[in-house]
Amino acid sequence: MFNDNPDIKNAFIALRHLEGDSLINSKELRSHSLRVMGMVDKVTSRISQPEKIRDMLVELGTHHIEYGARIEFIDLLGSQFIVCIEPMLAETNSWNPEVEIAWKKLFRMISYHMRTGMELQRKRNQTKKKLEKKQNKLNMSN
Repeated sequence: MFNDNPDIKNAFIALRHLEGDSLINSKELRSHSLRVMGMVDKVTSRISQPEKIRDMLVELGTHHIEYGARIEFIDLLGSQFIVCIEPMLAETNSWNPEVEIAWKKLFRMISYHMRTGMELQRKRNQTKKKLEKKQNKLNMSN
């Protein structure tokens, strides 16, 4: 993912200074990977509760704006996840076109809700900045 999209690494403060094997073997990257897996597990275990999934992912998206993630990075998550799991599932003959379609649908849904949260938080931040500017102008005129 970082080779194809080097800007993504800059969204991870702890990874910015790492390269090559240091990056691949870093505890920070491993920790983030585990959090992604945990999120996928939560989503799949709540698949019959779409409102809970939506709320969880929208909130996750709002946090990602605060971390400095860019909205366009979210769409890369699914394809990168599939690149990682496909070889493992193929080894056990558990990968087929239907499985691939299911994973792609899952990540389209995840991306959609996370982007919604990111857009919401971005708008909140813009509104907050505008209000702060107005307040500063008022304070200066007094």
